[in-house]
Amino acid sequence: MPDRVGQQFGNYRLTRFLGAGGFAEVYLGKHLYLDRYAAIKVLHEQILAKKGIVQLQQEADILVNLIHPHIVKVLDFSIENTTPFLVMDYIANDTAAKYHQKGTRLHLTTVLQYVNQIASALQYAHNQQVLHLGVSSSAIFVGSNSDVLLGSFGFSMKIEGTHKGLMTSGNIPYIAPEQWNTNPCPASDQYSLAIAAYEWLCGNRPFSANSRQAIKEQHIHTLPPPLREKVPTISTDVDQVVLRALSKDPANRFANIGEFANAFEQACKLPRIFVSHSSKDNEFGMKLVQDLCRVLGSDDAVWYDTYGGLHGGMTWWNTIKQELSTRNTFVVILSPDAVESKWVNDEINIAWHLRNTTGKRIIPVMYRSCNIDLDLSTLQVISFLDRESYEQAFNELLSALGRS
Repeated sequence: MPDRVGQQFGNYRLTRFLGAGGFAEVYLGKHLYLDRYAAIKVLHEQILAKKGIVQLQQEADILVNLIHPHIVKVLDFSIENTTPFLVMDYIANDTAAKYHQKGTRLHLTTVLQYVNQIASALQYAHNQQVLHLGVSSSAIFVGSNSDVLLGSFGFSMKIEGTHKGLMTSGNIPYIAPEQWNTNPCPASDQYSLAIAAYEWLCGNRPFSANSRQAIKEQHIHTLPPPLREKVPTISTDVDQVVLRALSKDPANRFANIGEFANAFEQACKLPRIFVSHSSKDNEFGMKLVQDLCRVLGSDDAVWYDTYGGLHGGMTWWNTIKQELSTRNTFVVILSPDAVESKWVNDEINIAWHLRNTTGKRIIPVMYRSCNIDLDLSTLQVISFLDRESYEQAFNELLSALGRS
């Protein structure tokens, strides 16, 4: 690989090497006359020899017109001597591969945001008859508020066109089976995004090996391990959606990448929980809430009044009623003190009314033995009476919440 730092490409002088892919190197370029920087993607000369100047110009024209809030913008295309290159917006942010330490499990809400934004970008590109064929955590830049940008578009991705010899130039751990066989399609990008989602959800990609050939064989022949084998708290729905997008046969994946994102979002829909309790049970309640937030991947997943009704007053009660009405799940921690609490009983009555009118889910949790309301007794009661079996009871609660 030649060291091009210091060379001039168009109106830019290359100042720093940023990275390389299968058919290009990327450099930071400083404009010769303006105080601005750009990413200069220098393509290998065989790309020009293989496709010819006319086809490259046509494909570059498509790239320049890919304008989407989650796609790194291509600004220009030219040829320096016999070397074609692209000028792109320079994104100073880290890629997802660098931003998140290897082996890190991301919150479900973060993964959902990443998948939705990248799927939106890819669906837009597919609608313009463009494949990416290089989707990976190294091609995704993380910005503020977990917004992401998809970069690394190149010249191997017209949906209708010649792909032979270019399809395995993507990031090897993410390449779809049909892409290895130089027969890519829009579903190939779906597969690669599903590999990234799998990695974000459990901290590791489904396939790894010491050689290119070995990992190729895994992608083509080996079924990915279910996510729940690695992280038991991941829901069955999320697991099934990701595994479907990782089907060996593109025809068995979702019809398009937008459908994959929609199915993933439905599978990820978090229960929004209101926890009712007596102040006397606050220690247990706090532990339960912290564990639920950890598993659900969102601090906003559970609303919990730390003071258990000790605030009082109309402002406080209006807040209670508002949270009760907007949350889809009501968990009540039962104990002798809770049964005697006016606040807990008022909350139960509101929740029961909402159950009858809006279908709100009610889950009683028995913390300390007590007699319970006749209506509550008709529901499944999760028992935490055996202090040695907290984990088992907590898993039963997750199952009742649809997160098992």
